[in-house]
Amino acid sequence: MTGTLDSHTRIAAALGIHLPDLYKDVLSRIEEMKEKAARRKLETFSHSSGAVAQLLTTGVLQKKMTPILLKLKGKGHTETEEFSGGAERFIYILKGTIELTLGNERQVLKHGASLYFQASLPHHFRNPLNSESWCLSVLTPSSL
Repeated sequence: MTGTLDSHTRIAAALGIHLPDLYKDVLSRIEEMKEKAARRKLETFSHSSGAVAQLLTTGVLQKKMTPILLKLKGKGHTETEEFSGGAERFIYILKGTIELTLGNERQVLKHGASLYFQASLPHHFRNPLNSESWCLSVLTPSSL
């Protein structure tokens, strides 16, 4: 909004409202615009193996957790990951089925299942289905 204080005061008077009321929705609209801009900035990483990882927050290096939406296309998989000592990971299956290989163990997790494990162990995810599967993954401490 541009103009002088005098012009805005005259606009408010012409509308029959107090000057602060002229701006009452401005702050909430600014916050809405900031949130929309932040959602647009969320990073997505697509891999040729049929895995798509979307960061669900911005500024991950300033945070203690990294929330990720992991989408695996039918028969898709991730590469093997192994994070530094002390790293932990929580996953919750949102859609479909995901097979987790953790070290030498393999677990099949279906919609609604969750698992918490040491992410410092080598692990990868695979979708045994022909249709897409999704899981929410939270990694701590935050790392990429």
